[in-house]
Amino acid sequence: LDGIWQGTVTIGNVGTTTITANAGTKTGTSNAFAVIPSELANIVIIPSMATITVDAMVEFTAYGYDALWNEIKLVGGRWGVIPDIGTFTYLEGPTTTFIAGTKAVSGLITFATNSVSGTANILILPGALHQINITPPAADISVTAEQSFEVRGADKHGNNVPAIVNWQIVGGLGTLTPSVGSYTVFTAGTKAASGWIVAGSGSVRATASVSITAGTLHHIHITPAAATITVLGSLSLKALGYDE
Repeated sequence: LDGIWQGTVTIGNVGTTTITANAGTKTGTSNAFAVIPSELANIVIIPSMATITVDAMVEFTAYGYDALWNEIKLVGGRWGVIPDIGTFTYLEGPTTTFIAGTKAVSGLITFATNSVSGTANILILPGALHQINITPPAADISVTAEQSFEVRGADKHGNNVPAIVNWQIVGGLGTLTPSVGSYTVFTAGTKAASGWIVAGSGSVRATASVSITAGTLHHIHITPAAATITVLGSLSLKALGYDE
């Protein structure tokens, strides 16, 4: 049987291959030929998600693929980050190192070439606890009254960092409940005095001043409690007021 077959053959994988045609008991095979990727259609960035702390670094690599996901060697291209939350060691080429800035924030790493782009997610976390602030920084309360305090921690750049601290009293002013955590309630004792509330985590510490004032007038004590004087004589008396 003589004849010519014409048609289209789609080959999805790159490499060296042949094409075989069958007609009844007859078989024909083409010479081997190379199949190469088509034009760039997709870019994938590895890792697709990275979590680092402020000032830290992470490496990214971009990979190119055609429409059928055959890998293509990337030439050129440029890295970017949205928003502007860090820098790169290399702005061009398929591999770079991202250096995080000073803000705890999330963003997108991008790589683009020939109008094709790929993205990866980046999450920048706060650094180590560097400072503690107590709220309120000062309190004036009466005897046996209560005052709550809380702490807010920050890294060296001012990003919020959860802080679990040990609470202490300087001056024997009263009690703290609880003694460990991000907040506490101070209960003043029965004596007017002043001192400090201290919050600490490792070597990081903060203080708040406390002044305890007397309560409302409850009774008056006159001294001397008894005296004998002559007619038209005089006597010095002293009245002292006390709270409960």
